[in-house]
Amino acid sequence: MILNQILKNKKWYSINTLGIGLAFAVALIIFTHVKKELSYDNFHSKADDIYRITTEDQQLEGQPPTSGIDGRLILPLYTNFPDIKEVVRLIHPDNTIITADKNNFSSKQLFFTNSQFFKIFDYKLLRGNRANLFNQPNQVVISKKTALAYFGTEEAIGKEINIQVQYLYSKSGNYTVAGVMDDFPDNSHFKADLLFSINNNEDINQFHTYTYLLLQKERNLSSLKNLINAYWKKNTKDGEPNPISQLMPLRDIHLYSHNADEMSTNGSMTSLIILIAGALIVFLIAFINYTNLNYVQFITDLKDFKIRMINGASLVDLGQIIFIRSLLPISFAILLGGLLAYNFDTISASSFNMNISAFDLLWISLIFYLIFALASLLPLATTKVSKDLAHSPYQGSKKFVASLLFQFMLSIAAIITTIVLHKQINLVNNLHPGDEKSAIVIMPDVPYHMIAKFEVLKESFLEHSEIRNVSAAFYKPGLNIPFSYPFEMEGIDKTVEKKLNMFSIEEDFFKLFNIKPLAGSLDMGITSSIPWENIALRIHDQNPNKDEFIKNLNAYTKEHGGFQEKYILNQSALKVLGIQNPEDAIGKSFQFNFMAPELFQKGKVIAVIGDLHYGDMFSKEEPMVLASKNLFNSTFIAKIDPRRKAEALQSLKTEWETLSPDHPFRYEFVDDLYEQIYFNQYKEMKALTLFSILSIILSVLGMFALSSFSIQHKTKEIGIRKANGSTSLEILMLLIKEYTQWVIVAFLIACPIAYYIARDWLSNFAYRIELSWWIFIVSGVMALIIAILTVSWQTWKAATQNPVEALKYE
Repeated sequence: MILNQILKNKKWYSINTLGIGLAFAVALIIFTHVKKELSYDNFHSKADDIYRITTEDQQLEGQPPTSGIDGRLILPLYTNFPDIKEVVRLIHPDNTIITADKNNFSSKQLFFTNSQFFKIFDYKLLRGNRANLFNQPNQVVISKKTALAYFGTEEAIGKEINIQVQYLYSKSGNYTVAGVMDDFPDNSHFKADLLFSINNNEDINQFHTYTYLLLQKERNLSSLKNLINAYWKKNTKDGEPNPISQLMPLRDIHLYSHNADEMSTNGSMTSLIILIAGALIVFLIAFINYTNLNYVQFITDLKDFKIRMINGASLVDLGQIIFIRSLLPISFAILLGGLLAYNFDTISASSFNMNISAFDLLWISLIFYLIFALASLLPLATTKVSKDLAHSPYQGSKKFVASLLFQFMLSIAAIITTIVLHKQINLVNNLHPGDEKSAIVIMPDVPYHMIAKFEVLKESFLEHSEIRNVSAAFYKPGLNIPFSYPFEMEGIDKTVEKKLNMFSIEEDFFKLFNIKPLAGSLDMGITSSIPWENIALRIHDQNPNKDEFIKNLNAYTKEHGGFQEKYILNQSALKVLGIQNPEDAIGKSFQFNFMAPELFQKGKVIAVIGDLHYGDMFSKEEPMVLASKNLFNSTFIAKIDPRRKAEALQSLKTEWETLSPDHPFRYEFVDDLYEQIYFNQYKEMKALTLFSILSIILSVLGMFALSSFSIQHKTKEIGIRKANGSTSLEILMLLIKEYTQWVIVAFLIACPIAYYIARDWLSNFAYRIELSWWIFIVSGVMALIIAILTVSWQTWKAATQNPVEALKYE
C-alpha cells in the first residue's frame, strides 16, 4: 500500500528522496572531515601539557612567526625553567642522501631528535626499547614502511643506515637501527619516516629547530613566556633571534598555526566553518523542500484522511499512517546519500578521504530518520483537519513564500561566495610568476656538488628540444624565507638603518618566468662564478691566510672580465627607499651589506621589476634585492614543452643521473607547489562550488514542485482570465511575476550576508580581489533566470490551455 502511494505521487517523493539523500551525503562527508580535523594530535596522552615554541622577527613587519627557533636558544631551556619538564628538538635537514643495503634513497620526512621524543610523544613503537632509545649516539628509528622499502622486512633492528647531510656535516655517518615504529597516524601534524639521534646537550648552533616543551601540570604560561623572553633578551646580542612570540598548545597546531615553515600543510578553522556552513545550507534547503512538499502531499491526500476520520480514525491514527509512509523514502534517501558520500572524492576530484565508523553512520542515520519522519507530521500538526469534505485548508502559493525566500536567500549567498572564491584563486594564480605553470619543473634542495655543476647540467638539459629553458634560484616557489640585511645606496640616507631581503637568481630566471622590467634591463651580463664566490666566502671565515685569499680574489676578478655586481630591485624595495619613479633607481650604486662583505660587492642597480609574488599570498611582498650568486642557487628550474611532458621529465632524469648517480632526481611542478600551499582554499572552493550547485538544484526542484502545485490550483482563474480576453503571454508574465519578486527579495537579503562572509574569508590574503558590485548582480541575475526557467514551462502550458477545457476541468 505504501509503495502504491509512492508510485501514485512519484514526483513529490522523488524530489524529497533526492533532497534528503544529498543532505545525508553532505552531512556524512563534512562530519567525517570535521571529526578528523578536530582530532589532530589528540592521541598523545600528554597532549594537554605539550607546547611548541615559535619566534618572530619584529623587523619583518607583516610576516608570520616561524615554527622553529635558533638552535642556540634551546640549551638554556633544559636547566633554567622549573616549569619545563622535558624538551624535544626536531631538526629537519634538506639535501640528504640515505644509503641502506647498498641502495640510495631520499626522504622528506627525516628528522634529528633527542631521547625525550618517545617520552613525550605516544607514537607507536613496533620493535625496540622505548625507554632506552637515543640514549646512545648514532641510533635511528625508522617507520614500518621505511623498513620494508629499505630492507624488505620489518625485522630491521641492528641494520646500518648511512646518511650524508649537506648542511649538518657533523651528523653525517653510519647509524644503527634501534627501533621500528608504526607509520604515523593521519591525524598527526607532522609525519616522520626516519628519526636520527642527537644528544640532549649537543649544541647544533644556529640550526633551525622545532622545539616542543612538556610542562608541569601546575604552570603559569604567561609567567613562563615572560621568563624565557627576559632570559633570551639578557643573553643575546643585537641582531640575534628575537624572543618567543607564543607557546602554542600541541592540539592547536594543525588548525591555528599557519607559519611559513610548517612541517606539513595544516588545516584551518576558517575552512571548517565555511564547509559546515555550506553543508548546513544544503541541509536547510532539503529540509524546507521536504516540509513544503509534505504539505502539498498532505493537501492532495486530505480527502482520503477526512474519509478515514468519518470512519472513526483519530488524529493519532492519521499521524501513524503519515509517519510510516515517510520511512520508506527516507530509507531510500539514506542509502542514496551513503553511496554518494563514499564515492564523493571520485565524483568531485576532492580529497576528503571519507572514512566513517559503523557507530557514527548509525547515529547520523537515526538522526535523519527522526528529523524527517517527525517533519512529515508538521502539516497534520499545523492544519486544522475536520470531517467537512467541502472545506479545504489550502491558502494559495503565499503559504510557501517564507520558505522559498529562505531557500533562494541561501542559494544566492552560496553563489556569491563561490564566485568570490574562484576569482580570488584565479588572482592568486595570475599574480604568481610564470605562464604555463604546469610546464615549469622545480628541482628543489640541490646538493652542493650539483650546484657546482649547474652550467654543465644546464647545457646538457638544453640539448633536448622538449626542454625550453633552464635557470636556478635561491629557494623554491611558495616559500617566504626572510634573508634581510642592511645596505648602502647612492642617494639614500645612511643614518637610518633599513633592510632589504636578498634573493639570488641565475641570469635566465626572468626569461623562464616571462618577467619584464618596469625600468632598466634584466640582462645581467657577466655574473660571479662559483670558484670566485667560494674564495669570497673563505675570506669571511677569518682564515689566517686572509690576505692571500683577497689577493687571489682580486686576481680572479681581473682574469674573468672584471665584472661589476648588478642588482635588481622590486617595487616594495622602492617603497622602503622612498623612490617613486622606477627610472630614478637605475644606475645608482648599491652595496648589500652581507655577512661576507666580499661576496656582495658594490655595484649598480640595473633594473626594477614588479613585486615577484614568488612566495605565498598570505603575507605582504618583501622588499627585495635580486642578485646572481650561483653558490646560493639550490633550486634548479626547467621550463618544458607541455605537450611532451613525459619525454621532458625522462630527459631531465637521465641527464641528472649522469652527473649525480648517487643523489636521486626529485622534481615538482610549480602549479602543484602552489596548489599545496593553498590546499585549504582549493578544498573550500571545490566543496562550496559543489554545495552551491546542490543548493540551486534543490531550490529549483522545490520551486518546480510548488509552482506546479500552485498552477494546478489556479486552473479556474487562468480559464476565467482567458475567457475575459487575457493573452497567454499576459497570463505567463502574471504568474512568473509572483515567483520573481520572491527571488528579488531573497537577493536583497542575501547580499549583505554574503558580503560579510566573503570579506572575512578574503582577509586571510595579503592580496585580494575587490568585492565588486557586478559579482552580486550576476549572482542575482543567475538566480532570477533559474527561477524563471523553472516555472516558465509549466506556466506556459497552463496559460496556453483552452479556457473551455480549464473551466471544464474545474
